[in-house]
Amino acid sequence: QSVVSKLANRLQRKLMAQQNRSWDFDQEEGLLDAARLARVIVSPGSSLSYKIERDTDFRDTVVTLLIDNSGSMRGRPISIA
Repeated sequence: QSVVSKLANRLQRKLMAQQNRSWDFDQEEGLLDAARLARVIVSPGSSLSYKIERDTDFRDTVVTLLIDNSGSMRGRPISIA
């Protein structure tokens, strides 16, 4: 049971790690963009120095397990699978 739960948790972490984040730059409001900080100092009236994190749609993930239940899988191999 503990081996199965460890593997399930590891698989879940792998699948959840595939999140891609992206930013929209040169916005009028949002988080101050550190790369354009010099623009704020030189021209304080410039309002295109912010960035906003873009909402990304995450793809659904489907996992299929194919378990060989033939005689060659008796014993430890079938319990691991």
